[in-house]
Amino acid sequence: MSSPVAEVLAPEVFDRLHPVAITDPQEIRSILLSLRDQGTLLSRGTNRAVEREEAVIESVDDSQLRVRCRNFGKIGEALFLSGYVRHVPHFFSLMVAADDSGRSGDVTVLASTPRVVYRSERRDRIRRDAPGWRRIRLVRPGESGAGALEARVVDESGGGLGVELDEGQSTGVGDEFVVVEERSEIRPFATVCSVDDSRIGSRRCRVGLAVYPRRPSVAPNAEDFDEVFGDLRRGYSAERTSSVPAVPCVVGFLNAQGEPVVGLLDETANCPTQCPAVVIPSAWGKTKETLLPLARALVAQFEAEGLPLRVLRFDGVRKRGESHNDPECAEPHLGNLNYTFSQGAVDLAGAASYIRREQGATKVFVVSFSVASVEARRALADDETNAFDGWVSVVGATDPQSLIRVISGGVDYLGGAEAGVSFGVQDVQGLLLDIDRTASHALEERIAFLEDSRRDFARVSVPTTWISGRHDAWMDRRRVDDVLSFGDSSNRRHVVAETGHQLRSSKEAAMIFQWVASEVFRFSSGRAPSVEGRTDYREMRARQRNERGRLREFEASSEAVRGFWRDYLVGRDGTLGMELVIETRSFRDLMGRQADALEIRSEHTVVDLGSGIGSFARYLDESGPPEAIPKIIEVDFVRDALKRSRSRRPESPANRRSWISADLSPAEGDVGLPLRDCVADRVLLSLVINYVRDPIRLLDGARRLLRVGGLLAVSALRKDADTSRICVDGVLELREGRALSAFGEEGEAAAARALGTFINDAGRLLDLEEQGVFQFWDDVELSRILVAAGLDVLEVVPVFGEPAQAWLAVARRSEE
Repeated sequence: MSSPVAEVLAPEVFDRLHPVAITDPQEIRSILLSLRDQGTLLSRGTNRAVEREEAVIESVDDSQLRVRCRNFGKIGEALFLSGYVRHVPHFFSLMVAADDSGRSGDVTVLASTPRVVYRSERRDRIRRDAPGWRRIRLVRPGESGAGALEARVVDESGGGLGVELDEGQSTGVGDEFVVVEERSEIRPFATVCSVDDSRIGSRRCRVGLAVYPRRPSVAPNAEDFDEVFGDLRRGYSAERTSSVPAVPCVVGFLNAQGEPVVGLLDETANCPTQCPAVVIPSAWGKTKETLLPLARALVAQFEAEGLPLRVLRFDGVRKRGESHNDPECAEPHLGNLNYTFSQGAVDLAGAASYIRREQGATKVFVVSFSVASVEARRALADDETNAFDGWVSVVGATDPQSLIRVISGGVDYLGGAEAGVSFGVQDVQGLLLDIDRTASHALEERIAFLEDSRRDFARVSVPTTWISGRHDAWMDRRRVDDVLSFGDSSNRRHVVAETGHQLRSSKEAAMIFQWVASEVFRFSSGRAPSVEGRTDYREMRARQRNERGRLREFEASSEAVRGFWRDYLVGRDGTLGMELVIETRSFRDLMGRQADALEIRSEHTVVDLGSGIGSFARYLDESGPPEAIPKIIEVDFVRDALKRSRSRRPESPANRRSWISADLSPAEGDVGLPLRDCVADRVLLSLVINYVRDPIRLLDGARRLLRVGGLLAVSALRKDADTSRICVDGVLELREGRALSAFGEEGEAAAARALGTFINDAGRLLDLEEQGVFQFWDDVELSRILVAAGLDVLEVVPVFGEPAQAWLAVARRSEE
């Protein structure tokens, strides 16, 4: 039986799934004039100070706009803005012609008129025309039917209605109604989401309604993590350190379907038979070994208070890991091929049953991450035996549709499945998934959409705390507030932390894990902890090595790594790979920061170690006159990447460019860099040092290449690097015009096909770091590595995205 491969989506699939594209110049101009006349506040995101980036259109000429921007960082070549036109979201890109960003305060830019404006659908579900002239009445809550609005239903979807009000009647966004329909005893609740009174020749108003089974309650106010964590720490009286057993305790049990589940058990010292317990299901693409730091934080907190606790981390069935899987899913990249969301709920219920029955748990709490929060909310909603006593969701997904739509580069697999679109096997964050199987199962089990999540939350009664990442591009915090308002919201918390989606080993992760431990302690004891539990991280790293040593999924052979990097750099089909990142604002900003740090002059020789397809050389080509370009030696071990770099600069003088194939991570005893000593004035290692076997050996080689006084720039991904915002912004940039300007019409189509694959390969980088194949560092660790290689560190600054996902270190080779 041959191994499945990801299927290529036809262009017509994208046409059916993406938002409405407006390309008529007159209609675009009308939209821009409306935004100008209304003074509509447009937005891009947040800056480093977490201030909202805002813009207002000041003028609209025949081919140019003047836009005033506030709180923006560097503007860059393109400006990507979103705003509401008649209560409907629109978004577009502007190619910037000039700006005055050297000034402080507001910045005014001149930009070309967009060639396309996207109008977003207000509803996630497909719309179906309503049969006949179905009539309804909209009655305000608490009022009699005397002042009701009369309307006919035009279209409907799961959780939504499109209605046309009778002539002369109107309403506004946010208005609330009870829906009354003849011959129906059901009185659902509705909120107005959109109003369209712009149709020429019509006196009737079109209204979009979100419809709920019952009126939602008020969502808990979002709390700031720094404040709640600070309040907690001020209440501590002392610190105690928890040690870590070096040998992992492996346990097994059967789920309700009789399939074996494998887990790892952590517990406090001298743990009695009867005690509380925490169960932690694995997140998408992760295994139980990932969250040892969280397990140890939980144990340390209870141990510091002198109370017992058990923590069970387990791999789900038909997921990557050691638990049961189907025969065709034996390879690691196929581990999630037959995954379904409801299977995770079954496994979680089985874990709760096991920990109570076999381990004597008196209370059971759930801590879930990412996609596993979908599984947890279904397990808690279906909990008829009161198996669970509390839930903490960390950067959790509220619903599968919104999450998968983002991480796939904009492909709405679940909405498409509802519309009858077939996708086959697709690559989702580095793992193959049978989308048709997963989606159809999610639709059958009513677990796919936001409406399903609302219904489940209405049945969740245990205390619930939800931690969102302010910079988590995979999740939408508005949806968190939405779902938390269904059911009993009096025992729910929503805490927003300064983090992204990746939480494993960074300082931010350690603080959040400690606070999660305090929340579980509060659930269990009814009070805040008085003593801070601390983990011995030296012992925990030894435990991590032992746990990873049991599972060696990825053999870091030279050929395996070379194959991975070839796919990443030049694309799996050989068309577009790293080019997709090169064309994004965040990456161009990184190249600029590195060029500035190296203080490059035309007489210099620059060695680019790990050059890939020549991203840095291309940046230098495009940022200055030809006479200012230095001599550049590009070095990489992927020959296809060097060939692509060379083919895209055929006009370069032979004596100003050279390309060398060499392994930057050779095995012990192999030859190092094939260049003579002191050949370079400047050396660059751009986002490469994380991935080599021996970083100090590579830095020794880089130092050897430098002349005395020469500069070295090293950029490296930080711990728990979360490229979600960079990926999301990059996809938006490319789809809104950058792909056309960079690759032409034919390349634009190729980019659309390649985007999802590239995002998945980027996710694979993080996966390999988790397995210990690659290494990510904080700023102090990166400085130590440079010093160990005999370099004088000048500075280490944050770079790559907002918030920054990498460090840029600048060092000098001294006389010694």
